[in-house]
Amino acid sequence: MIVVGISSVIKPANQAITSNTTLAAVTGLSVPLAANQRVAFRAVLPFALAGIVSGYKFAVSGPSSPTNVIYRASVENGVTGALALTIIGTALGALLSGGLTSIGNHVAVLEGCIENGANAGNLIVQAAQNVSDGSALTVMRGGTLAVWSIP
Repeated sequence: MIVVGISSVIKPANQAITSNTTLAAVTGLSVPLAANQRVAFRAVLPFALAGIVSGYKFAVSGPSSPTNVIYRASVENGVTGALALTIIGTALGALLSGGLTSIGNHVAVLEGCIENGANAGNLIVQAAQNVSDGSALTVMRGGTLAVWSIP
C-alpha cells in the first residue's frame, strides 16, 4: 500500500534488544513509499531501559537516493521528565544515540519529511543499543508511525 492521505501503523508487541548495537527494523513500524513521493512522518517510540549501560540508538531508513530529507529526533527521560537529547537529521539513517541516567520507561519522537527520489521502498523506524549490554532496551508495544502525503 502506497501512502495516499494518511497511513498509520502501531507496534503490536514489545521488542527487546539485548547485546546488539546494529540498527534493525522496529517490528511493525514500516510504511511503503512510491518513487518521487513526498511525505511527512511522525514516529512515537515508548521504550524501556533495564540498565543504563546500554543506552539507545534510533534512526529512520528508507528508499535509496531521496532528493531531500530533514527530521528531528528527541528523547525524553520518562523518569525525570527532562529532554535528554535532540538532533536534526538531513539524511536517512541520521542517528539519535545516547544514554540516560535512569532505568525505566522513556519516549523517543522522530518527525520530519522526505522527498523521495526515483526509487520506491519502505520508510522504516530502526532501533539498537548504543553500547552492547545484557540489559535490554525494549521498544514497547503501542509505538506508532504516522505518514501522510504532502503536495
